[in-house]
Amino acid sequence: MAKKKRMMNTDIGQYVKEKTSPPPASPSNFVERSELCPSKGDTHECCCSEPTITLENLPKNHCPLSRHLFKSEETSAKRPTELVEIIQNNAQKQVTIQESEATQSPPIAQRRITKKEDIDKLMLCDFPLTKRRKIREWNEKLKTPENADKLIASIINEKVTKRSSYPNFTGRNVISVLIGAEKAGLLSWDGKARNKIKKFPFKELQFYHIILEIVKYHHYPMPIDEANLKYSLGQWFSQTANKRKKLSSQTSVDSSQGSEILSSEESGKENEN
Repeated sequence: MAKKKRMMNTDIGQYVKEKTSPPPASPSNFVERSELCPSKGDTHECCCSEPTITLENLPKNHCPLSRHLFKSEETSAKRPTELVEIIQNNAQKQVTIQESEATQSPPIAQRRITKKEDIDKLMLCDFPLTKRRKIREWNEKLKTPENADKLIASIINEKVTKRSSYPNFTGRNVISVLIGAEKAGLLSWDGKARNKIKKFPFKELQFYHIILEIVKYHHYPMPIDEANLKYSLGQWFSQTANKRKKLSSQTSVDSSQGSEILSSEESGKENEN
């Protein structure tokens, strides 16, 4: 029995090597396969002897070898024209998917139009805002669309006239026009306390709308990543406050050193006298 099994495996190996491209499936071919099936003597149904069986209706109880041979024959039986048709259908499906995605994407909004009559140079005299009272007053003014449009047009034409390399940089330029550096330490994007110091949430003010519209104008038609822009604005408050703190500390050190030098010089003159 073992010898017969080894001979059967040898015949199968020779068949696989010689028949690299088997001919299309046909009843005669299935008969040849049935002679190679290792489960030939079993009571199970074998697809090698059933030319009407396809992969769709192939029962699970067929032997693994006959199932593999049947699958290989059905694949090799496809004519080149059928393969070309399959490739073309797949390509058409891909094009259809891309077209549907394109139709679903939102249309690009038109660029803001700045009017000359909206430009008000006198309005810019209050900026950058360095007092809390002014920040509150302008926050209320900007709730009126007319005032917001005037401020946007004025900044675009008088202050931030060109875009920076990235939208975040343009947004930082605009916020430096709106808020004075001495008040940066009082604000943060979300209003969370920093170093046990309470902050006012900038996101609740009307100034963000001004910044966003100016950034959109200068970087049109590029889509603006608002999440990155908001994060960058939040970083501007903390970085500006730290720079100002270091500058003030350095100034105080320099002044104290200068006073020490003056006092030492005066004491030296007194000793000389």
